[in-house]
Amino acid sequence: MKMMKAGLLALGLFAYAAPAHAQMTWTNKGFFAVDFGAQLATHEFDTDAEFPLYEENGSLQTAQEGKTSPFIEFRGGYKIWRNLLVGVGYSWTSSKSDVAINAGIPDPAVHDTLRPVTLSAADASTSEGALDFSGTWMVPVTDKIDVGVLAGPTVFFVKKDVVSSVTATEPGPVATATITEQSETNVGFHFGVDLHYFINNQYAVGGLARYSYGKVDVSTGSAKVGGVQLGAGVRYRF
Repeated sequence: MKMMKAGLLALGLFAYAAPAHAQMTWTNKGFFAVDFGAQLATHEFDTDAEFPLYEENGSLQTAQEGKTSPFIEFRGGYKIWRNLLVGVGYSWTSSKSDVAINAGIPDPAVHDTLRPVTLSAADASTSEGALDFSGTWMVPVTDKIDVGVLAGPTVFFVKKDVVSSVTATEPGPVATATITEQSETNVGFHFGVDLHYFINNQYAVGGLARYSYGKVDVSTGSAKVGGVQLGAGVRYRF
């Protein structure tokens, strides 16, 4: 949480400082960028559902922590008016974490009786592809430094391992979690800042601070996606 607040503070400071230089015109036509970085852990995934067993419904509660994960991104922008660029980028990130499970198993001999069990599922995977459509206001701060303030919609492509049910071996019961991979797509948003430090007229090193957010619906609940991303990479302007 502290890391997320620090990232959001950085976004706010850059967005506040950039307009002071907005009267300077960005003279290039566009840019391409490649970034590597980390998406900070922000979203837990808790569910409360039912599953069929022995012609009854059992109860299923799960808890999965969010984890910091690496990301890679390719993006570009093209100027359409003064310092305003429109562009598109694609980023990808993936992580694994354990799922804690509390289940109520129906009794095959006694109707309407749930037997509590606890278990876990190791290394449940979540991968997020994010297609960002951005409007960027590019601010030349010095001859070598440009700062871009960006925002726009994001299309999330998510693959997620979900605990969909529990099977039981009698007597006991000895419970086993059933994991299914689900693929979902939905639209969210993003905003952030992009720093360019040019080492010659065309090439630069840069840093990116961005926040994105969305939700996807899976069989057992609604999962939040996105988060604070901090990265660095190379820039090419033309």
